[in-house]
Amino acid sequence: MAVYAPAIKGDAMEQFKNLFKQKDSRIYSLFVYTDGRGHFDPNGNATLDYWAHDQTFDFTEHPLRRNGLEDDDIILVWASIAACHDGNEYLLVDAQPFGEAECTICFQDHDMRLGEFIERNRNAVRLRTGNIKPTANAVYDHSDLFHMECEVANQATDPRDWNDPELRETRYAQWVEDRKLPADDSDEYRKKRTTQKNYLNALRKTLRHDADATKIKPQSLVERLLDEKASQASVSSLTIADIIPGYDVCLNHDDCHGIIECADAPVLRKLADGWRQVREFDGSGTASAALSQYIEFLDYDPYTAGGNIIYFGAPGTGKSHMLNQSLRTYGDYERVTFYADYLHTQFVGSLRPVMEPTGRKDEPDRLAYRFVPGPFTNVLIQALNDKDHQYALVIEEINRADAASVFGDLFQLLDRTDAGVSEYAITASADLSSYLRAQLSEQGLRRLAELTRRNVTDMQAPNSPAKTNAAPLRIVIPPNMSILATMNSADQGVFPLDTAFKRRWDFVYVGIDNGASATGDRWDAYRRHINELLLTKAKVNEDKLIGPFFIRETIPQNAQRIPKRFSNIFKYKVLMYLFEDAARYKRKEIFGPELNTLGKLFAAWDRENFGVFTGMGPFVPSASGTDSADRESDR
Repeated sequence: MAVYAPAIKGDAMEQFKNLFKQKDSRIYSLFVYTDGRGHFDPNGNATLDYWAHDQTFDFTEHPLRRNGLEDDDIILVWASIAACHDGNEYLLVDAQPFGEAECTICFQDHDMRLGEFIERNRNAVRLRTGNIKPTANAVYDHSDLFHMECEVANQATDPRDWNDPELRETRYAQWVEDRKLPADDSDEYRKKRTTQKNYLNALRKTLRHDADATKIKPQSLVERLLDEKASQASVSSLTIADIIPGYDVCLNHDDCHGIIECADAPVLRKLADGWRQVREFDGSGTASAALSQYIEFLDYDPYTAGGNIIYFGAPGTGKSHMLNQSLRTYGDYERVTFYADYLHTQFVGSLRPVMEPTGRKDEPDRLAYRFVPGPFTNVLIQALNDKDHQYALVIEEINRADAASVFGDLFQLLDRTDAGVSEYAITASADLSSYLRAQLSEQGLRRLAELTRRNVTDMQAPNSPAKTNAAPLRIVIPPNMSILATMNSADQGVFPLDTAFKRRWDFVYVGIDNGASATGDRWDAYRRHINELLLTKAKVNEDKLIGPFFIRETIPQNAQRIPKRFSNIFKYKVLMYLFEDAARYKRKEIFGPELNTLGKLFAAWDRENFGVFTGMGPFVPSASGTDSADRESDR
C-alpha cells in the first residue's frame, strides 16, 4: 500500500481557519464513524472501510444534495479516530468536489488541485473537535469548524491498522441477539440460534476467498467458467473468486476471517447480486441468506440510532441553533416547548371532547370523544411506519416543566440499548393502544411487534375487526426516533431535573464563547469584558454569563456610533437581565454604587452606553483605533 507524505510536514497544532481557507470554492465537512464495521453514513451511501486506502465517497446519490450544495463546493470527509484526552479526534480520509467541477483548494496558504491535495494528505491531517461530537451525515460549513484545532502529521496513518474483523464479528453477534432472536428460551429460539450459528460458519468458511467452488449448481456454469479459464484452472482448483468478479479483492488473504474481513456494503451488494446465480453453492442456500443478513448488519447504523440528548449552556450560547443543525439528518421532526403547566396528557395524548359534523345539513355538529395525540405519539407513529428515515421529537426548555411528571411512564423508555431501541417496553393505555392500531401501517405494526418481541397476530393487524377489543400494546421508542432537548439552568422558576431522569440523557455542553466569531468583533469584545466582571466581581456561576447570541443585533466594525436598535435591545434585554438576575446581589460591583435603580441605570446608559460598567469607557468609533472595552474608565 502506498503511504503518502503530507504536503507540508510538521506536527504543530493550527486552527482550521488557518489551514483551510475559502477562496473560489466553499469548504464543507462530512463526519463518518465506525463501530468495527467500517466508516459509513446513516443511509449507506458513503461507505469507507478501513483497509481500502484509496476508496472514495460517491456523492452522486447522496442525501447531501438537499442541503443546497453547488458543483464546485468542496467536501472534506473526516473519519472518527477516537475520543482522546482533549476531545474527539478525526482523520481526513477524502476530499472531493460535490459535483464534476475541477476545484482548487487553499491549504496552508498553498493553492493546489483538489486531487493533488488529497493524494498528498489523505490520512495525514487530524482534526480535534473538543467536547463536540459532530453528527454523521450532517454537512458542516467552514465557520462551524473555524477555531477547531488541526494537525498535519509527519506520516500518514495506515487504514489497514483499523480493520478489526474480530470486533466486527462480536458486534454482528450482538446485533443478531438484539434484532433477530426471540426473547425466551423457546423451541423457536433454539431453532433460530442454530440457524445463526450456521450463518456465522458460512461467513467464516464457506465464503472464504479460496473456498472450493466445484459444488456449484448448475454444473453447466462450472463448465462454462472452466472453458474461460482453461489455461489457468481445473475443476479441482476453481474457487469463489473465479465465479464472482470482484470477490477476491475485498478479502485479506493472510489470516483470513472469511467475508467478515470486508465492511464495504456496496461491494458486498454486488457480490450478493452475483451470488443469486450460485446460491446452491453450499447445497442449502445458507451462504446466500448469511450474506444478505450480514449486509443488513453493515447497513444498520448505531451512531445515528435514536438517542436522548439535552443541549445546555448559558443564555444566548446558541443551544437551539446547534440543535437545529443536528436536525438536518432527520427526515422529519415535531417541536414542542415545555412550560410550568404542561401535562403528560398533552405530551402523549388523551381522550378529549371534539365537535364532529353529523353529515346532515339540517343537524348541528355533535359532541364526541376522540383520542387526540400529543407530539410524542405523532413522532412515534412516523418512526414506526418509516424505518428508513430518522425522526426527532424536539423539546425546547425541557426544565420549564416538571419533566419527570410530563414523561410519566415513558420515563422507562428512555433507557436505550446500543442499537438505540428502548431497553424496556411499557404497556400503553387502552386508548393509546387503540389509536396506535388505527394509525400504524401494517409495516409499522410488524416493526413494533419485532422490537417488543411479540407475535404480530397477538397485536391485531390494523384491519382486524377485533382490534378494538385487543389487549393493550407494549411500546418502545424505535432506533430511528431521537428526543432532542434544550435546557437553560440559569433561568428563574425552572424545575430541576432529578438524577434518575438526567442519567438517561446524553448532555452536550454549549460553551459560553461557542460561535462567537459569527457575531462581530466589536460586540463580542464588550460581551467578554462584561462576563469577566460577572466572574471576578459578582462571582456568578458560568450559566449566568452572556452568550454571543443573547441579542441578535451587533455593532458593525466601521460604526461611528452605537446603532439605535442595538442600544434599545441592549438596554431592555442585557441590562435588565444583569440588574434583576445575574448581578442582582452584586450591582455595586458591576455598575457602581450610584446606579442603584433600574431607572438610573437606563438613564446612564443613554448618556454613556458601556461606560455604565466598572472598568469600561463609552463606545469609541472605530476610526480612533481604540476599543472602549479595553480602556479603563475614571469612574
